[in-house]
Amino acid sequence: MDGRTVEQLLGILEHVVERHEALRSRFLVDAMGQPWQDVLAAGEMTVEFREFDPDESSDPVAQAQSVAEELRHQAGDVENSFLTYACVITVDDAPAQLALAVSHFFADGTSVDILCREIASLIAGNTLPELDHATWRPIDQALHESSPEGRKLSERALRYWEKNLAEGPASMFPERRAEHPEPRFTQIEMFSPALAVAVQGLARTLESTATTVTLALLCSSLSRALGTTELMFELISKNRWQREAEDAVCNIAQNSLFRLSLDTGRGQGFPDVVRATARSALLAQRHSRHDPAPLDTIVETVGDRRGLTVERSCFFNFTADLPAENHAGPLGSPGGLLPATTVRTGSRFTSIGTKFFLRVGGTSAGLYLSLLVDLDYLPLDDATALLWDIEQLAVVEHGALVG
Repeated sequence: MDGRTVEQLLGILEHVVERHEALRSRFLVDAMGQPWQDVLAAGEMTVEFREFDPDESSDPVAQAQSVAEELRHQAGDVENSFLTYACVITVDDAPAQLALAVSHFFADGTSVDILCREIASLIAGNTLPELDHATWRPIDQALHESSPEGRKLSERALRYWEKNLAEGPASMFPERRAEHPEPRFTQIEMFSPALAVAVQGLARTLESTATTVTLALLCSSLSRALGTTELMFELISKNRWQREAEDAVCNIAQNSLFRLSLDTGRGQGFPDVVRATARSALLAQRHSRHDPAPLDTIVETVGDRRGLTVERSCFFNFTADLPAENHAGPLGSPGGLLPATTVRTGSRFTSIGTKFFLRVGGTSAGLYLSLLVDLDYLPLDDATALLWDIEQLAVVEHGALVG
């Protein structure tokens, strides 16, 4: 915290709340059951202070990371509270680390990144530029969604969803297992420096992106693990198409529907899978802006027509901070980095609304894979093997295509 006092840090957090409407918002429900966002002139942020405990964590950074995980699962009332939480880890009563959590009702992942950059800049003693009238606010998002252009985008996206839900796999996973482990939902985490190098090298060689290459690796590995060539995920799309929305703090992100058919019978190589993945991902992104209420009806209607339950339970999100794909710096070979890979089983949950959710974060120093999985459909050993297979495939294809 560079010598900042508790009072100074609280002043910084207060400034950020005053700066962004999303942090001063509540969601209310009217008499017709319709939610609406109420932006108040003043807001609040719940701030907790914890003294660093060497018996709990190895250092203040590790303790802040642990607290951040706690805050992610903090419950709250969207009608009566602002659902923004902060915890300051202190050393000898002086601020050392800050953990921040903002409800997804009000802000998406890009917004949280913006908030973190602004708070870090203020801690460093900088002054933030004033927000002008062109800055995208929650009301601007609402006006765009209700405009003729916004409604046209939504209608086109909903037609795309209906077509692919009707034609795609109802589920990628086999029938639920007879034995039901408790708790049945678990998190598996991998940190892999080798995967970061391999993904960047493949992206450069194949003139693609790290996101696309990683998604192609997942599709290839999951296809082998499940014995299917038909894959369908929901991707998390930023939806920041307007330039003025690039630095907005509000919830613009939505899910987009990604569908891929692998043609393994015709000798489809990994470069072909990457190109097919890129086409499908671009198509998904093009249809990512939609009104969620009609989509619920579409899912139910399609399920009735097909005589089954159409699942929305598989997700992929890539948030890693990697250099641009045309970065010219040397990467080296990923093979020698394999011994540095770590895998561990993390939190267990009794209930969660997904069968499969792979989040990929990290930096060029290493990719961090976090897999939430329903053990009733993908056993723990199989789910762990899937992460190892993704890494192994990346290293093998890097050796074959990059050298």
